[in-house]
Amino acid sequence: MMYLIDTDILIDFFRRRPAAGEYLDSKGDWSYSVATAIELFAGANDKKQIVEMEQFLNAYSMLQFSSDIGARAQTSSKRTRKRTG
Repeated sequence: MMYLIDTDILIDFFRRRPAAGEYLDSKGDWSYSVATAIELFAGANDKKQIVEMEQFLNAYSMLQFSSDIGARAQTSSKRTRKRTG
């Protein structure tokens, strides 16, 4: 089974939090989304950190969003926002 890893887990991993590394190891085969990559690189402190992230992430699959998936996510996000105020 392939797992899609959330940005928060990878942020913790790059902050050297042991539990995040253990979690990733426990999942074996995992991937991340293009949105996660964008969020990670946007939060990087410097070029060195970006290179570190790129080198690590290159070992895994990055899932692209189709326009259909993007539209569905946007609709879902709007519905959730309306319910929570």
